[in-house]
Amino acid sequence: MQFKTKTVCVGMVALVLIALGTMEAVAAPNAAAPQVATSSPPVEARRARLGIGVDAGLPDGAVVTMVLQPASWLRLAAGGGTNSMSLGVRGGVTAVPLGAGPSLTIEGGTYRFGETNAGARGLLKLPGVLDAQSTLLGYNYLNTHVGLDFGRRSATFFFHAGLSFVHGRLRGVAAMLAERGDGDTTVEVTNDPTFSAVMPSLKTGLILYLP
Repeated sequence: MQFKTKTVCVGMVALVLIALGTMEAVAAPNAAAPQVATSSPPVEARRARLGIGVDAGLPDGAVVTMVLQPASWLRLAAGGGTNSMSLGVRGGVTAVPLGAGPSLTIEGGTYRFGETNAGARGLLKLPGVLDAQSTLLGYNYLNTHVGLDFGRRSATFFFHAGLSFVHGRLRGVAAMLAERGDGDTTVEVTNDPTFSAVMPSLKTGLILYLP
């Protein structure tokens, strides 16, 4: 009986050892297996875009700009153009809260002195006495516009309108009056006349983005 009892005990110990060895063999590959990442890949940050814009309006004239779009709702632009009298520069910022649709634009620009013409005199309500080509006109302006911007990817078309604040200066008025004097009346102009105006303004344009 004692021999059989020892045999049974030895057999049970052997079974336990075999079971433990099997569990270790199964657990080892699982422990060595690499863990699979379950997190989603990071979203690539949207890079800023560059573009070229062209637009025409009043009092801006015709302007070509370089455009930077650091975010889908924001545009920065700077460039130069002509108002048919002289050359000038302009810079501004446009906010499009929804990426397309309603927009708000603030811009500032300046034009050098140039010979007055019929279009400029009519636009700024200047007197007809300034017909002489010797009279030069230069002005600064500030645009505050609301508008609509269409397109998001390769191109944007826009129409903006609002108010512009214009401050200008005239040169050559003294010489012009002297030429037109009748000899009996003397008019002396010691400083270049200036003028300021608040006027409705508008423009339309197109922006093409670089790939």
